[in-house]
Amino acid sequence: MSRCKAEKQGLQCVKEIGHEGRHTLPAIHKCHFPTCNTEVPPKLWGCKKHWFKLPKKLRDRIWATYKAGQEITKTPSNAYMKVSIEVQDWCLENPDINQPNSED
Repeated sequence: MSRCKAEKQGLQCVKEIGHEGRHTLPAIHKCHFPTCNTEVPPKLWGCKKHWFKLPKKLRDRIWATYKAGQEITKTPSNAYMKVSIEVQDWCLENPDINQPNSED
């Protein structure tokens, strides 16, 4: 069988022709840095550029609260969500994080 031809916002349904019910679109996950639109795998917080601009203590806290598969079940822990909010706040308080590195 071949893929369903239905599209929405440039994304094609991932089901095969002949399915019944709603169309399923692939998930798009973007870097969590406030102004970044780089697509990254759902298990990652963000793109390489912004991830390594976070202080190591924040990166460590994200990994410490991450549970394998939470991006699939869509059920991150309260601890992970709390750290995510703290990281977002840090990003907003440090707008220079978006400036290019010398190696960029």
